[in-house]
Amino acid sequence: MGELTFCEKVSEWFKISKSYLLILAIQVSAGMFVITMAALNKGMSHYIFVVYRNAIATIALAPFFFFKK
Repeated sequence: MGELTFCEKVSEWFKISKSYLLILAIQVSAGMFVITMAALNKGMSHYIFVVYRNAIATIALAPFFFFKK
């Protein structure tokens, strides 16, 4: 058998670590829920919170868009 390509290696890695990624996603969503409730309970507007959340997501994902091959 030949050597695996990069895509095949990534596919195998996702198959192996699927459960760990699920646990990580649950932890992140739980943390986001806690932050959301804390901000809203202190009086932050729902609309402003959505704008901030989308702005932070855009800033976090922008490097992947600009530096792709």
